[in-house]
Amino acid sequence: MKKLTIVDIAKMAGVNPSTVSRVLNNDDRISQETKFKVNQIIEQTGFEKNKIASALRSSNSKNIGIIIPNLKNPFYNQLLSSMHQTVAKLGYQDLILDFMHDKNYLTNMVSWLKNNKIDGLVFTSEQINSELEAMLVKLNIPIMLVATSHNQIFSHAIIDNFSAMKEITQAMLDSGKNNLAMVSFKRTDIIAGLNRQDGYIKANENNNFTDNIKRIVEISHSSFDNGYQAAKQIIESDKNINGIVCGSDLLAVGVINYILDQNLRIPEDIAVSGFDNLDFSRYCRPKISTIDQNLEYLGRIAIQNLINEIKTGEKTFTSVEYKLISRESI
Repeated sequence: MKKLTIVDIAKMAGVNPSTVSRVLNNDDRISQETKFKVNQIIEQTGFEKNKIASALRSSNSKNIGIIIPNLKNPFYNQLLSSMHQTVAKLGYQDLILDFMHDKNYLTNMVSWLKNNKIDGLVFTSEQINSELEAMLVKLNIPIMLVATSHNQIFSHAIIDNFSAMKEITQAMLDSGKNNLAMVSFKRTDIIAGLNRQDGYIKANENNNFTDNIKRIVEISHSSFDNGYQAAKQIIESDKNINGIVCGSDLLAVGVINYILDQNLRIPEDIAVSGFDNLDFSRYCRPKISTIDQNLEYLGRIAIQNLINEIKTGEKTFTSVEYKLISRESI
């Protein structure tokens, strides 16, 4: 019989895995109703709820912490699926923590980890400032950054975001679309923002389309609505736009929906590109041309390397290959 995990209990209870973790740790922020529901399922299934608590106090917990900005984002769901499977295969347990893009909550979360025993920590795709860096260093455990990096202080697994965005922007230009705009994360996000923007800028500079560089709309985070609103802003300000390069597939879906709402055709009137190659990108109409970050491998190699670092102390800096996926939207 398959050994139950926190993720399994979360699915049965209809809550996030992080909520189950908080129930197990008797977090006051969880309602009594939710605690009752989760604990009832734990009792019914015979889930070993004391195993986590005792492991956290032991010198070798076999626990891996995974901090994620937002479990509602399918990017993190796909990445987490790969990491979770690898953690289980290697005989470890994952403790999933979702800080919901709340910087204060993230700070409290890292402080909480300092007082609880985990063998290693995965931190995914969020900009690390000096304060957070200092807090992570004080944990004194191996830390693996996934889809982000930070000054070679912590191990990482990541693609070349600059080259990937440069390549897909070039594909857009090669298709005959030369009046472009970009929907991007903020440049303060070094990886998904600055590096991808610079890739877009470089492709346009190489082709002498310098006006395109001026048309970059920054958004706070990846969502359908942010993509929709950004497309509205771009198209209302310039009716000659014939291509929109997006920093994520989620943003691309929002952009596509706005374009279709204006009775415009994709890609004939306006081409659209995404980034990530999330599962839904090949089922959209039109199917989204995008960059495949190879999330299954990215999550797997990150966990394998983290556990190796736990055992040997050896840091790793892994560059994962990406791939341009050409579909119907360009």
